Amino acid sequence: MSSANKPSQVSGIVPAPYAWDFDGACVPVLADGSVRRSFTTFETFSVGIFQWIPRASGKGLKRGKVKERISGLVSDPEAVYRRARERCASLQTLESLR
Repeated sequence: MSSANKPSQVSGIVPAPYAWDFDGACVPVLADGSVRRSFTTFETFSVGIFQWIPRASGKGLKRGKVKERISGLVSDPEAVYRRARERCASLQTLESLR
C-alpha cells in the first residue's frame, strides 16, 4: 500500500485528491489512542491543516503545504482534533462550491 492510500496518523482519514486533512509532528495522542511520551512535558501543541494533492508523476498523492494551524492544550487534545475536523469540513464545503 502506498503512503497516499494509508490513513492519516492523526485524523485516520484515507486521503482523496484535493481533500483537506490535518496532521502534526507534535500531537500528544495518535488515532489509535496511544500517547507519545516525548510530548508529555509540553502544555500546548498544534496540528496543521493541509490539502492532499496529486504527485507530478500522477502516481498517488502528497501532502500540500500547511495552510492553517489549530492549537490547544495537551491536556485536551480531542478539542483540537474536533476543531481541526470542523475546519477541514468547512474548507471542503467551500472547495465544492467553486
